[in-house]
Amino acid sequence: MATKWASLPANYSNKRKVERLDPAAAASLHRMSLRMVPGAGANFSIYSALRTHAEQVALFTANYTPAGRGRQLSTDRAYQGQIWKRKAGGVSVASPDLGSNHEDGKAIDIHGAEIQSWLAKNGLRFGWSHDEGARVGEAWHYRYIAGKDQYRSEGTPKIAAMQKALGVTADGKIGTGTVAKIKAFQKAHKLTVDGIAGPNTQAKILAGKGEAAPEAATPTPTIPTVVTATPGWMPGVDTSQTWTGNSHKADVTKIVLHTTEGSGFIDYQGGKVAPHFTVHRDGRIRQHFPTTQSAKALEHPAGTVETNNAGCVQIEFIGSCDRAYAAKNGLFFTEDAQDEDLTGLAAVLAWISAAHGIPLTVDGLTWPTTNAAYTSAPQRMSDSEWLAYAGVCGHTHVPHNSHWDPGAFPVARLLALAGGAPAAVTGKPATKPATTVTLPEGKALLMKLKDLPDYPLLRTAEHLCYYGDESKIESVSGKSPNSLNPGEIFGTGKSSGARGLKAWQKRRGITADGRFGAGTDKEVRAVQKKAGLTVDGKLGPTTFYAGWLV
Repeated sequence: MATKWASLPANYSNKRKVERLDPAAAASLHRMSLRMVPGAGANFSIYSALRTHAEQVALFTANYTPAGRGRQLSTDRAYQGQIWKRKAGGVSVASPDLGSNHEDGKAIDIHGAEIQSWLAKNGLRFGWSHDEGARVGEAWHYRYIAGKDQYRSEGTPKIAAMQKALGVTADGKIGTGTVAKIKAFQKAHKLTVDGIAGPNTQAKILAGKGEAAPEAATPTPTIPTVVTATPGWMPGVDTSQTWTGNSHKADVTKIVLHTTEGSGFIDYQGGKVAPHFTVHRDGRIRQHFPTTQSAKALEHPAGTVETNNAGCVQIEFIGSCDRAYAAKNGLFFTEDAQDEDLTGLAAVLAWISAAHGIPLTVDGLTWPTTNAAYTSAPQRMSDSEWLAYAGVCGHTHVPHNSHWDPGAFPVARLLALAGGAPAAVTGKPATKPATTVTLPEGKALLMKLKDLPDYPLLRTAEHLCYYGDESKIESVSGKSPNSLNPGEIFGTGKSSGARGLKAWQKRRGITADGRFGAGTDKEVRAVQKKAGLTVDGKLGPTTFYAGWLV
């Protein structure tokens, strides 16, 4: 008959005792340790795991003695029909009459402080709840709930075998020394250097070392090489939950990333707020609309620029981009995503790019550096920027929307996995490309500009005017006049426009109407990228002059 309990390595215990747990709880603890130790930067010890009723009685009587009186102190316990008081130097122990929540082998008391801090934020997504511990003021007490465990498909890691392959003491316990060896291995094999031995790293460590890779109920997906693809339905994906969308009102040029803020596939209010794709980190992909139709996951206020229908493909990645919310609700925290978590998402991006010719870049965008799903986003595009943009962006960038997802997402690694060429994406504008163009500055620039036809953008004492979206300060948009340049906008009919802007548009070979629309915005950004300037869509003095050089 198979034993009911799983034994932990003796070095898990602070007393070098072989602690025992329910097998599912033990497997989860092993899996969690792979992330917990590098995440906390500290080692852990189990002070207590399974306690049988007999062990609970022995522990209780070792710390309590009959009081011979009624209950007086909060530490007093009722046991066998009388009140017991805690002995001097004793520790608080639950009455055996109540039963211990350690008796089913699904609870642990774990130390030290750094480990407890990490568990408070991350434990629930591995199934380890602190609710009972928090209720009684025990920072060390965690209980396993299988239904909350998002990593069960990984099975039980072969920690001792990995240690043997890495050349460290094969004691079966992940510690900071083993983490250092894992990081060295990852660096040498061009993996993400985080010290976490996820399924991909495990497989590579064990390959050729006489051990098979750890078995998983759901195999880690691989990214197919997409040579050609036809817009519409991605081959081989789940189409069990589909709806009808509208026709796109523009060419499909954008991919928008979302996070679901949940733990699994959902109904999206019967499709009313659904994306094109929902992707699970285990590689499962569900498609809801063909990419030839628009999805509905963006806010789209009446009278504003098109978002859902404006040539974009929308993807929801299952998990939360809010650390506190993820920890509270046991959700996958998407900022922690490893390469193996991103493979399904990368496969979808690669297919969309091949089908629609969307570049796998984030040029000119900045991304959040912290995660909070529902707050205002300074990264949001203007209307003209949105219409002109081609590439990958997040919900945080979409105009007239309020959400901030996907937050501080590992976009650079995602695009690299999908075969793209990502720019710098976290917190700072994209890196300026190298250029052979030499652009003058200050007075030298103005002297050059005065020779260009109808150049109106002059410096004043405190201002610098430029062409751009009319919402920008000191803008000469071609749609409304600017007081610093009286007469720059002339005429009242549809043929009116900005003289200098017309000259620039003509030079660039685009429609010369003197108005700053989506086509002009796109050309401005192209010139700025070629000239190594900040790609912000503002047609100021330097960009204006660059239009004659690049």
